[in-house]
Amino acid sequence: MDGHGELGLGRLLRDARVERGLTQQELAVRAGVGVGTVRDLEQGRSSRPRASSVQALAGALS
Repeated sequence: MDGHGELGLGRLLRDARVERGLTQQELAVRAGVGVGTVRDLEQGRSSRPRASSVQALAGALS
């Protein structure tokens, strides 16, 4: 993988979450998504994440 796919997104998501001192559960609550969504994105399990979920997570981290 070239770092621009889901694993790249997962790494960015995890790094941003950890930098802010949030658990997966805390981020999920802030973003209004399931903790499974956060976990799957971070671990590269979601091959086609919903744009709305990605936007909600980005908003929760900003």
